Amino acid sequence: MGGAHRREGRELDVRLLGPLEVSRQGRAVPIGGPKPRALLAALALDARRVVSVDGLLESLWPGEPPETAAHAVQVYVSQLRKVLGPDTITTRPPGYVLELDPGGVDVHRFARLVGEGRET
Repeated sequence: MGGAHRREGRELDVRLLGPLEVSRQGRAVPIGGPKPRALLAALALDARRVVSVDGLLESLWPGEPPETAAHAVQVYVSQLRKVLGPDTITTRPPGYVLELDPGGVDVHRFARLVGEGRET
C-alpha cells in the first residue's frame, strides 16, 4: 500500500492541522460525525502503527467510556473503511492501524520538514 500513498499524486491525504479534512486524489472525502473523525485523527497521529482499542477508547471518551464504547469503535472503523477503502484501516491486536504512509498526514509532513530545516 505504501507506494499508493506517495507525496506526488498522493491517493489519500489526511489534514489534522486546522479542521480535519481528508482528500483522495484532491477530492474531499466525507468522514462523518465527531466520533469517527476523532477516531481517524487518533489513528493518523500514529499512522502505520497499532493503536490499541484501549487507547482509542481513552481518546474518544476521556475518563469513563460507556459500556458500548468498544462496539462503537468497531462501528466507526467500519464506517471509515467504507469511505476510505477496506484496506486503509486494518485490524491488528490489540487494535487498529491506519495503513497510510506518514507522509500522507500533514502533521507528519510538517514534523519532517521542521527536522530537515533544523539540519540546514
